[in-house]
Amino acid sequence: MIIHLAYPGGKECQAITSQIDLATTIFAITDKDTQGIQIASAGLKGKDLTPLFKDPEKANVDSARPASLFNFNMLMFTSWAWAEKTYSWLMSGKVSNPEAEKILRAYEPNFHNRVGIRSVFDGRYRFSRYFSPLQFNTPSSFEELIAKNDLELFDLKNDPEEMNNLAMDPKKNAQLIMAMNQVMNERIAQEVGVDDGSFLPIRNGRWYFPKDNQR
Repeated sequence: MIIHLAYPGGKECQAITSQIDLATTIFAITDKDTQGIQIASAGLKGKDLTPLFKDPEKANVDSARPASLFNFNMLMFTSWAWAEKTYSWLMSGKVSNPEAEKILRAYEPNFHNRVGIRSVFDGRYRFSRYFSPLQFNTPSSFEELIAKNDLELFDLKNDPEEMNNLAMDPKKNAQLIMAMNQVMNERIAQEVGVDDGSFLPIRNGRWYFPKDNQR
């Protein structure tokens, strides 16, 4: 929801947007000089959505971007057994206490579980890949996609409640699956760059602590 005196209220817009568009758009409605806005927003991947605000109801689904990307890595829930042992401690606010490393090393989750998520929505279809944090991948072939990921594909036009996962019949829907996979790969390339899991505290299948490289 956008509330601003310069734009009419009570309007809806069907254009796909992303959270990464928020900062760029906020900069644009500050009425700062163009140069200042360019400096403040340098390097940001988001779109300026203000062109949509004047006539939001006339915008097409792809007026701002072809699809929105969602990335999430659920390390806390790699397995129920690990979450059960560590959840209370993690939520206590004492994660930085001296016992943190000891607890994490003692209760190491199964990093082979597919709890990494990459999801994309193009205005009709929502396509998601679930993969192990030890097996980040940007698959370009159907065989690699199926081998390294669990998939979801929902047609929100005909199935708004997401009850029928089209990816359960991958051979029948292979063409659509690969088309959406391509959309996802393009969004990752443009918005993330290299998506290889190097940002996670995991090395060689185990928890990684910065001081480990000093041993």
